[in-house]
Amino acid sequence: MFAFMNKKCVIIDDDKVAIKVLEGHIEAHPNLSLSKSFGGGEEASNEIDKYDVDLIFLDVEMPKMDGFSFLKNRSNLSPFILVSQNKEYSFDAFEFNAIDFLAKPISYQRFEESIERFIQYDKKVARSKNDLTSIFVKHKRIWKRVKLDDIMYVKANNTFISIYASDQNYHINTSMKDFLKAIPDSNLIRIHRSFIVNINKIEEIDHEILKIGDNTIPISKTYMPELLGSLKFIK
Repeated sequence: MFAFMNKKCVIIDDDKVAIKVLEGHIEAHPNLSLSKSFGGGEEASNEIDKYDVDLIFLDVEMPKMDGFSFLKNRSNLSPFILVSQNKEYSFDAFEFNAIDFLAKPISYQRFEESIERFIQYDKKVARSKNDLTSIFVKHKRIWKRVKLDDIMYVKANNTFISIYASDQNYHINTSMKDFLKAIPDSNLIRIHRSFIVNINKIEEIDHEILKIGDNTIPISKTYMPELLGSLKFIK
């Protein structure tokens, strides 16, 4: 049974009045809460990864970085609803795979209709994730299928993550948090700020380090309980 739990929202808009309207609608909805409101695309692009985000309300026309530029600048993005005073952008919205398009001023009734679309989308994603066995990652301009069981570990770098699989390594422009969000209920768990491991590939654990093949990987005390809880020990 699908349960639509509390969803964290982010607003990206340079229109203060529109932000207040959306903040009020989010507050009035029983299953939504506000994580953060940003006053522009550039600010959001630099700061959004610091927040939990399930749904983004994104204005199209903003100075410095407009909504479409923001989308093109992100490789892995939460579901979003485009917002604008210009109804002509509604056609562009669906080319960017937006959940919906909201024309300003936004009534609460129209807002609720948009959230209902998001709920249906979320249900569909939840069903597909239950059967997730592989992902597609971009490698030299080609999308390649990578089986989750073939991934040994993942390492965080400054602006990207590296996936170390049994046959090949892949470097993708996303965060550790977003990567894990895309593969819930898998055998891949975080054991350190910079490492995710496949628990089925662990060969040895010695205090605060583990071994996968020839690779020695540190275990953070913060993530140690989750790791130990995922494994079966027999003395």
